[in-house]
Amino acid sequence: MERKMIVGLALVVAVIVPAASIAQTSKKAGVRPKNESAESSKTAKTPKDKSVMRGRKLFGTHCASCHAAGGNSIMPGRPVKGSQVLSTLATFKSYLNEPVGNMPHYEHLIKDEKLLGDLYAYVKQLDQSDAPKEIDKSKDVKKRT
Repeated sequence: MERKMIVGLALVVAVIVPAASIAQTSKKAGVRPKNESAESSKTAKTPKDKSVMRGRKLFGTHCASCHAAGGNSIMPGRPVKGSQVLSTLATFKSYLNEPVGNMPHYEHLIKDEKLLGDLYAYVKQLDQSDAPKEIDKSKDVKKRT
């Protein structure tokens, strides 16, 4: 019985010690675990970074269900990222103030300049490589009031 316990303990140590060593080596090399995103490993260092992080939270709460990753599940041809609506904060605010189709009107985001600025900072940086796309409002369906 004692021998079985010693063998079992030796097996546990043989598995845990190398695994811990691999994890430590990966951490030193900058390798993140699969469940840790690049953004979660970054810390917000500047006011702009903090604004983007707050905007990311707002986006997750209010927008991501239809606009995951800056796309558009309702109108796939009209993604958020790269949209002309993001050309200026004023344009963004105007669009959110009179949303088209089934998009909800988030009055509290429009009226609070800080929240609006944070949300804008986040969506603006979603994909800087996309050129702004022209808006064809003829394809939009106005919300019924």
